[in-house]
Amino acid sequence: PKKNNKDPRIVTGITQEKVGTMLSATLNLNLDLNITAYNKDQEEIVELGETMEALVMKSRQIEHPDWDTKKPLIYKEAHDQGTFFVQDVMVEWREVEKKLKKDASWADGIKLKQDWEEKFSKVHRELRTTLLSGPNVYLGNVKEFFMDFQPYVFVRRYIPYEEAKQLYGEWSRWENVPVEVNTASPQTCSSWMYRDWSLLDHERGFVEIICYEDKPNNQYQIFLNGVMMLPIGFPLSALTGQNIYTVVKGDMNPISRFFAYSKSIPSNTKVDQAVIDEFLKIFVRKTQKSFAPPMANNTGKALNSKIFDPASIVNDVDISRLSEIGTNTGVNQAEFNMYELLKRTIDEKSVSPVISGQSPQGTQTATEIMELKKQAMQKFGLSLWGLVSFERKLAWLRLYNIVQYWTAAHDQRVDKMKGDLKSGFQ
Repeated sequence: PKKNNKDPRIVTGITQEKVGTMLSATLNLNLDLNITAYNKDQEEIVELGETMEALVMKSRQIEHPDWDTKKPLIYKEAHDQGTFFVQDVMVEWREVEKKLKKDASWADGIKLKQDWEEKFSKVHRELRTTLLSGPNVYLGNVKEFFMDFQPYVFVRRYIPYEEAKQLYGEWSRWENVPVEVNTASPQTCSSWMYRDWSLLDHERGFVEIICYEDKPNNQYQIFLNGVMMLPIGFPLSALTGQNIYTVVKGDMNPISRFFAYSKSIPSNTKVDQAVIDEFLKIFVRKTQKSFAPPMANNTGKALNSKIFDPASIVNDVDISRLSEIGTNTGVNQAEFNMYELLKRTIDEKSVSPVISGQSPQGTQTATEIMELKKQAMQKFGLSLWGLVSFERKLAWLRLYNIVQYWTAAHDQRVDKMKGDLKSGFQ
């Protein structure tokens, strides 16, 4: 927003460009997992490691949307925010299956005649990685950096009622979930915080889902519009087979071991971006002022600014009585130098222009350019550490989910050859 009415609404976009450059550079890196398995005697089991690696890769390909589609959005959140959260869980839902009756046509719908059969389809199950909104993830201890040592964590989601019904409609307590949130305290106590069943503002036709995870006590709970859906004390280990959090936290530029959140490039360059934006606005205004300067009119006549337009003819005006107010020379070299200094400051705090493909000033050999790129890549060290650590933790979580769900039979099928029942797997 403009601070003054005459300010041009313009920004340099340097920070956005830097984030885009780092995002493109990290997406071009190969950070795929490489699993190595060992037995109790620390002897490598090559086949097992390759099999588990293939299972993780396959599970990422068949989820919707697949990992390659989600990855740019997750990495962008990482560079934009510094701290980002991803959840990896087994998702189950039912869809409404509708099938036209025999000899029925879709054109029969014009007659307002129901010529189809409707029923709930079978349960769909999928391991799914979901990017979470940072403000919707609540950590138990803001002074604890490592996620494993958090006393608890809960995640808030806000989805339409019908979507929630697909996920939880078969649960025994679904009938208690209100469409409209009820008030949990008298209306007269309006000063109380969280007086409603919902954590934040709520609209009719939506469901607020709060998933609470407590690792120290191995507890898990789901709240739908304030209604508990699981027994008190339900084990967290039932989700993955391990007593671990299903939320993975990624960090790009940690602030401290004793603080949960990290900084991002926009955070580091915020002040410099604001200053350089101010200079750009000044440049525009000084340029406008130089070709359309403020004028003092001593002619005794009311003159319009249109007299300065090209090809304008004004009769009976003494130009000696028209004069500029102040100095209107436009942008000078000192201001340009200050502008370049601010740009270099942002480069030093983020990423060198060499990484984005820009040629350095002056004449350099190919070897010098390669060395400049190598030095510039060193600034990626901390950010790459954050992404590699995140990929490792996410792969471990997906492995636990695969072992928990893909190795367990989820239905029974008739073997036509043998005439007996055969277990079906994911």
